[in-house]
Formats: sequence, C-alpha cells, structure tokens
Amino acid sequence: TLLILALAFGPRTAEALDLPVTLNDGAIWIQTSVHSRTDTRKGIIHPMTATSVIKTTYRKDSGANTLRQDFVSFSVDGVGGEQLKALADQAKLIYPAVIEVDDALRPSRVREWDKMRETIFETVATQVPDARAVAAVRANYDKMDASQAAALFNEQSLVSLGQGTGLELGDTRRYEGETPNSLGGPPIKTSGSFLLESIDKAKGHAFIVS
Repeated sequence: TLLILALAFGPRTAEALDLPVTLNDGAIWIQTSVHSRTDTRKGIIHPMTATSVIKTTYRKDSGANTLRQDFVSFSVDGVGGEQLKALADQAKLIYPAVIEVDDALRPSRVREWDKMRETIFETVATQVPDARAVAAVRANYDKMDASQAAALFNEQSLVSLGQGTGLELGDTRRYEGETPNSLGGPPIKTSGSFLLESIDKAKGHAFIVS
C-alpha cells in the first residue's frame, strides 16, 4: 500500500478530469511513501512495512519541467542496526536525481543519467563484496538509456497516476495501465486504486491511499 500526502490539491469534481498540475517554480514538498506487504515462509505470514521519505523540488524549464528528488530517510518496522543501514543504502542509490516530467508529473527522462549510473556502480562496488553481483547490476543498468531509467522512479510514477483526477471523498477509483520494464522487454501490466481518505482545505492537504 502506498500512502501519499499531497501538499497541493486541486478542485474536486464528480467527474474524472484530465487537467495539468499547476505548481509554482521552486515548489517543494515532502513525499512520504509507506509500503506494506506480507511474505509467507513455511506457512508463517511475515508482515513488513517500510517507509521512505523524499524531498521533491519542482522547476519550470523551457525544454521540460523537472523534479529534483533528494533522499531524506528510510525505515522498516522492527528492523534496525546494520540490516536497516543496508536496506537504506539500497533505497537511496538513485538519489539525488533530476528527472524530467510531463504535465501530470510523470517521469519521462533522467538528466545526466550516464554520470548518475557511474555513481551507482561505484556505490554498489563498495557495498557488495561479490564481484559477480556487481557485474550483474552493471549489466542491467548499462541496458538503460535516460528515458528507460525514468522507470526506476516508480513511486513518482504512482503519484502521477492520480494527478488531475476528480476524486470524491471516501470513493475508490480503480485503474489499469502499463509501466515500462526497466530490464527491457514488454511493459508490465499494472492495476490499483485511489482513495481520497481525508482533505483539509484550510491547510491545502489531502491524504490519498493508493
């Protein structure tokens, strides 16, 4: 489950509308994502909840609008010490990053991808002692160009799905679509839903569960 705290919320309507997002140049918000899942091993269910926090800055550009995303924090319920550090190091591999976005804030291209990719390789090489594992990571990332690398920002892609969509308080809106396959090959089919759980018009805050 991905919980999104949107710091700006457009007009609500009973119909879904395809409207661009209107943001001021330099707008900044904190994007908090909570991922919950369950693993079943030997008949025992193991729930896990991870929370990532990203700082996002919007910039208007004559060529393409961009989002700069900076890693803030990563946590997993019930996990600490070296294990949590290893997971956090993995989570922040792709940050900081500047990604080009469309009017719905959907990622389309990663700027300076070649430089960023080399930084990822250098970081992985210091964290992973297995040379074969490092080589496998390099092989996968080497296949990506700047446009394909945009698929790495899956959370931002999920956020963009609901932009400009009319949501009624308490109503669930379901969707189906496709997301690029970062490893190449056909796109991956996706499905999910949006639920406007609460809204505070005075503060300009909306809480959307996706």
